[in-house]
Amino acid sequence: MKALRIVTLILLILIAAFLLIAAFLPKKAFIEESMVINAPQKLIFQEVNNYGNWAWWSPFQQLDTTMVVTLQGPKSGVGAIMKWTSKSGSGSQRILESTPDSFISNELKLMEDDPNAALSDWKFEPSGSGTLVSWNVSMEHLKYPIERYMGLIMNKMMRSVFQKGLTNLKTICESLPMLEGLDMLTIEAQPALSIKDSAMVTELGPSMDEAYGKIMDFMSRNNIQMAGSPFTIYYSWDFNRPFLFEAGIPIQSQVAGEGEIMATEIAAGEVVCAPYYGSYGGTGTVHEKIQLYLAAKHVQYIGSPWEVYVTDPMAEPDTSKWLTMIYYRIN
Repeated sequence: MKALRIVTLILLILIAAFLLIAAFLPKKAFIEESMVINAPQKLIFQEVNNYGNWAWWSPFQQLDTTMVVTLQGPKSGVGAIMKWTSKSGSGSQRILESTPDSFISNELKLMEDDPNAALSDWKFEPSGSGTLVSWNVSMEHLKYPIERYMGLIMNKMMRSVFQKGLTNLKTICESLPMLEGLDMLTIEAQPALSIKDSAMVTELGPSMDEAYGKIMDFMSRNNIQMAGSPFTIYYSWDFNRPFLFEAGIPIQSQVAGEGEIMATEIAAGEVVCAPYYGSYGGTGTVHEKIQLYLAAKHVQYIGSPWEVYVTDPMAEPDTSKWLTMIYYRIN
């Protein structure tokens, strides 16, 4: 009995100490880590401001392989939402404020039903030839006593996690090309009529114009409506050999082709795309940058890239205003 009393007394003392210490622990927790990344502010900001990019560098998704992430709302900026579920629980993050190239504020719920959301902020500041990137989490109203102890534990644990995330972000951003307007999106299937042909680079323009003319003539004779800008799929591009290409025009619904005019479609799926302004001969620089972007994220593109010629050259004589959208399929 005496031994039992001693054990009980020790337990009571430990519990009392646990509760007493918790009473003096902070009701708030603030965790912040920073790192200089040798890349432009704009590029790093764009990488963080779009939740679709987080899969490439987020430490949380790498540490928890059971995590399933879903995105809601706009692709980036204010209102973008990222939700996750895993064996360890579910939570969400939402962008509350987004100041281009300098600041992002997120509402963070480590548990989906938690009424007291944390704030997670990102700051981007010039630092020499690079950018000082700071990532923090601020938690208030930590409940007594458990959450106050968790605040201490998280402070130590999260610093190493933040460092890992910033290191991942640094590795990617320092190898990414600066390409304004680059986006990753899902497209729907688009029926089209097309002609496959080949031509040396010096004859590529006239050959494509001839193909478009034949397609437009067929559409006119059969009362087929155009449903988008002309496009060209490039199957091969060796400047010492003929380019193999497919010139096409989107239409509203699928119809049968005729002769060399084929009924086809641009398949639905995920793509990376980027705009190019200028004469058609300069699109190669954007192709190169998209390929560097995909290589930096260890993503293989599928099939052949294509260009969509948004601006009608007959309506806009200034070549610097010609918009071409360049697409690479990734899924």
